[in-house]
Amino acid sequence: MFSKELIRDVQYKTSSNLQSRVGLHQQFTRINKNFWPLLASKYPWKNSKEILEIGCGTGIFWDTALKKLNENSCVTLTDISSGMLETTRDRIKDHRFRFSQFDIDTPNIASQFDLVIAHFMLYHSGNPKQALMSIKGMLTPEGKASLATLGDLHMKRIDDFIKSLIKENKLNYQITEQSSIDRFNESVADKLITEVFNSYEKYEIDDYLDVTDPAPLAEYCKSMMKYQALDEPFFQLLFEGLSNEIEKLGKFVIPKRVVFYIAH
Repeated sequence: MFSKELIRDVQYKTSSNLQSRVGLHQQFTRINKNFWPLLASKYPWKNSKEILEIGCGTGIFWDTALKKLNENSCVTLTDISSGMLETTRDRIKDHRFRFSQFDIDTPNIASQFDLVIAHFMLYHSGNPKQALMSIKGMLTPEGKASLATLGDLHMKRIDDFIKSLIKENKLNYQITEQSSIDRFNESVADKLITEVFNSYEKYEIDDYLDVTDPAPLAEYCKSMMKYQALDEPFFQLLFEGLSNEIEKLGKFVIPKRVVFYIAH
């Protein structure tokens, strides 16, 4: 069941859950250990003076993008979580940035922007299509929206592995069949962006995690809302199962897919 309060007050009360996920990808991604430069290379920085990011998270994107800004740019970073904003404020010390707590489902920003960025957050909206319409309404006539999400089968290998452990051990755990990501995964994004925007360019990044240490992957699973019904005994079982496969095959391989759109 969708709950904005759960997202704001539990899942992203602090940056720790997000950092667990980011850390796993940074440590074990096979090809593009840092895909932020690829995203940033496609964005229209030259013509973007007023910039808004919705759902800035820990601000990691700006480790790459900061040097691409114009000197006279003005960047507003927003997030639904005050804890995330605190982390981002500590990370970014630049006079061109300002920070604001903001919920895309109750937009209260009247300004217009040359560039609106929304990375991996539209699946946390109660109404992703309405959120896209709000973003479009925030753009200047020549403005563009940069939107990123995940492929339909992104990280599905770990989901299948957990379900197989539950079945093989005849356990009575219930995990949700639908992830919150399904609210705005690639196939949904393709449809809704086409309906809301006049045109867009789409970019795809296919990659793998080659996990050689079960501990970060187990921590990743603990950080996910869909696995909140699982307890410590199960996560110990998961750790052992992952360890066995890594010992046998040398690594636990997980396909992943990121897509992003520049819409206008």
